[in-house]
Amino acid sequence: MGKIPLLKQLFLAHTTDLSDVMTDLDINLMSKVKNRVLCPICLVGYPEEAILDKALTNGHIWPKDFRQRGEQARLYRVLLCAKCNHSSGSRGDAQMQMFKQVRDEESSGQYTSRRVQIAFGPNVRPVSLNASVIAANMSDSPLNARIRLDPSRNDPKEMARFRDLSQGRNFSVIIPAHEEIKPEVARVGYLTAAYLMAFRAFGYRYILHSWLNPVRQCILDSFDNNRPIFPESDVLQIRFCDKHNYENPAISVVVIPNGSHPVYVQVDFRNFHIRLPFHFNPDVLKTAIGLHMPDNFDLPTGEGEALGISVQCTKMNPHECIWDYVIGKPEPSS
Repeated sequence: MGKIPLLKQLFLAHTTDLSDVMTDLDINLMSKVKNRVLCPICLVGYPEEAILDKALTNGHIWPKDFRQRGEQARLYRVLLCAKCNHSSGSRGDAQMQMFKQVRDEESSGQYTSRRVQIAFGPNVRPVSLNASVIAANMSDSPLNARIRLDPSRNDPKEMARFRDLSQGRNFSVIIPAHEEIKPEVARVGYLTAAYLMAFRAFGYRYILHSWLNPVRQCILDSFDNNRPIFPESDVLQIRFCDKHNYENPAISVVVIPNGSHPVYVQVDFRNFHIRLPFHFNPDVLKTAIGLHMPDNFDLPTGEGEALGISVQCTKMNPHECIWDYVIGKPEPSS
């Protein structure tokens, strides 16, 4: 499918979903939605013509590096206004990828090309060179490593100094952290991806609830602030887990049967678990649990055990399902 037809298909899906929740909107939002979509991040309304004007764009939910590693992740997209799409891509997406690169380097011992300091001891000025570093024995001490120099990216005089100083001598390689990495912005990048995953699954009825206002504000804050204020919540959480590695993004509603923890939405992809708040009708949620569990299923009873209900629905394919009623759609009168 071509780009414009795809965007128009997304526009139709969003407007169909938005028309179903219009009765839930406040007066200020009502004026923005007639024959329009709302950008799920900034909530500015746009008509279909904004697609041709490039004011409405193809918003990939996951950064490029993540999409390349998950077949389904390539297909996950929503409409975003050009400003939010560009800002989230150049900020949160870029930092997520950089943060992941740092983790991969630290775990593998293979550091991509960057400017390192090569030290030969006291009273000798370190040599500064662009190099890749491959650790040879991560578990032993002292750590041995191989360095790979790129002559085209280094000062010939520094290269010559290194060759002279390294003849028959041991040296230390100081690998600096990425100067451009901003952990707080990377954290909001994961929050943004999870938020858009939830929007893709549950639609406007989910994201327009007041519980999600702090999440949107945090995302918008990250576009200009290197230390965005992360919302205080007993639910919101972004956690790295070395026990899991999800090939494709997954979204579920998680319930702690003993009621010791709020119900929440969890998005899982690669080594990350991201939690978001979930607003719901308790009675309908009980029905949804029954519909999604086999007849012989027993609820978890151990301390802290959780029940995760996989969400397979997507509002990118307009439809009505029990999740609409779980998150607040009025039940039809009999």
